[in-house]
Amino acid sequence: MLWTWLLEVGSKGAVLSAAMLILALLLRRTSAAARHFVLFLGVCSLVAMPVLTPLAGYLATVYAPTAATFTVPAAFTSLTVTDGPVVDWRRAAAGVWAVIALLLIVRTAGAHILVARMAARARPCGTVPGAVVRISSEVGMPFTCGLFRPVILLPESAADWPEERRNVVLLHEAAHVMRRDALARFVAQIGCALHWFNPLAWVAAARMVIEQEHACDDWVIERGVRPSHYAEHLLEIAHYLHGRSMWRPAALAMANCSDLQTRLHSILRGGLRRSPLTRAEAVIAIAAVAALVTPLAAIRAQAGGAVSGILSDGNGVVANALVTLRGANQATYRTRTDAAGNYGFAQLTPGTYELRIAAPGFAESVMPAVTVDANRAVHLRSLLQVGEIREGLDIVAERPGGLAPVSVAQKRLRIGGNVQAARLIHQVRPEYPAAAKQAGIDGTVLLRAVIGTQGDVSHISVLDSPNPALAGAATKAVRQWRYTPTWLNGQPVEVETTIAINYKLSR
Repeated sequence: MLWTWLLEVGSKGAVLSAAMLILALLLRRTSAAARHFVLFLGVCSLVAMPVLTPLAGYLATVYAPTAATFTVPAAFTSLTVTDGPVVDWRRAAAGVWAVIALLLIVRTAGAHILVARMAARARPCGTVPGAVVRISSEVGMPFTCGLFRPVILLPESAADWPEERRNVVLLHEAAHVMRRDALARFVAQIGCALHWFNPLAWVAAARMVIEQEHACDDWVIERGVRPSHYAEHLLEIAHYLHGRSMWRPAALAMANCSDLQTRLHSILRGGLRRSPLTRAEAVIAIAAVAALVTPLAAIRAQAGGAVSGILSDGNGVVANALVTLRGANQATYRTRTDAAGNYGFAQLTPGTYELRIAAPGFAESVMPAVTVDANRAVHLRSLLQVGEIREGLDIVAERPGGLAPVSVAQKRLRIGGNVQAARLIHQVRPEYPAAAKQAGIDGTVLLRAVIGTQGDVSHISVLDSPNPALAGAATKAVRQWRYTPTWLNGQPVEVETTIAINYKLSR
């Protein structure tokens, strides 16, 4: 379910973002390149988490038991319930997430397209290792762009720059090219789009971009540029930065004002580690992030279980049947089968539920113990039987004088629901046998019979009787009864009926 997936990915993304920020804070005495690499691994994990979460769930289900399937014989009775419209807020929330994520991705893609067209219109003015240098009248400050074919764009004013400033700028932007910072920033933007509701993801991505600039500043200083001169050039270039443009998300601006003060302080501060990322540091960082991401992706949210099923009568499906699910905590869920006979309940709290099925023309079916487990689905296939008919008739005679009533124990029988489709149209009243009347015997005769497709009564059997004579008289009379046929899906069908003939002796 999309909502469950979104809930898992969102919660794991929040934990992962917080862990990366804490880890970067603990590494404050290391180089900016090392902190950037840790944060970059974090944003990569954010992008991969939507795939890792269902993948881990799939691998877990390979060894898990399959969903339980039961076949439930059922019968129906008439029951009318009116359900109001239900708003699926989970689906609405998932839709909002998808729309906003898509808009953010489109915005990022549009910015890269805009910058690529801007770079194509600029005139070449040289190269640095791995990138082309161009001058454009559309930019006010130098920046690097391009995911796979990096381009360094310089403003028109770069022609009047001192040679030292020009060399410092190209050295800084060449560091971005060598480190593939544009691609890392693009990955961070995709991660923020997928986790737009998570503020920690935005903080982690912004912190990664800041560490990119610090790492490039360290690169320039490591190449012999005096920190004071570099800070002066950086401050001068920042004067050209003003306003906001649509292309900013796709550009690595050299003098971003949002963190300029921190960068100047870092550049002028002595005793900092400015070395690039070493292979040993990279291996340690990868191992640390993998040790966090792997178990995090494997954790499965305890999504509620599900119960679904399909109802049929042997010839076709049954639509618009009422299905009621009641839990041990008295929580009750109701739904109706669709045109294909399907129904379903999702996000159920694990436990044992009672399932009831009811629809016109059939007797009510009850399954008292449906076990629901977290992250598992129970599918029920219910074969529906036409309900039986209940008939009752009182035969009263005068009790002979001097006879006490004869008490006969009666068995408790469970009678099916009333079906309105069949109707009694001809009834012969049973006689009260003289022998039973003289003996003072009364009581109820229970008969079971089958109403045929023509409405005739056959296959009569005695379920219970206080006296054989009473049973014989009742059977003889019932055999002559006639009903209207019971119709199912446009066809006459046979249906069972239970008939109670009450013999009574008046005092």
